Amino acid sequence: MENLLTVEQAARRLSVTPHTVRLHLNRGILRGKKQGRQWRVFESALIENNAQKHTAPEREVTVYAVQGALSDALAQIKAARAQLTTGVSMNAARDLAELRGESG
Repeated sequence: MENLLTVEQAARRLSVTPHTVRLHLNRGILRGKKQGRQWRVFESALIENNAQKHTAPEREVTVYAVQGALSDALAQIKAARAQLTTGVSMNAARDLAELRGESG
């Protein structure tokens, strides 16, 4: 049977407040179970939580890489839109001139 810790014990081990532990339990970030009205935290969940903290920087790098790629794609879309708008404007001006009977 797995060891269960009180919210206060888990908070001390994680160096956070009991409120933060309860938030994490309610959001599913930290594994635990309710015994009556009180939360109990699985001791192994603290190890998992600590392991996730060590992998967080890799995730941040990935987020920044995605943001950079999206920013580049947006710049390309804006440039293509500007070229398209200019081309449409030139075609519209030519078509209007033709309708007026002007040659050019």
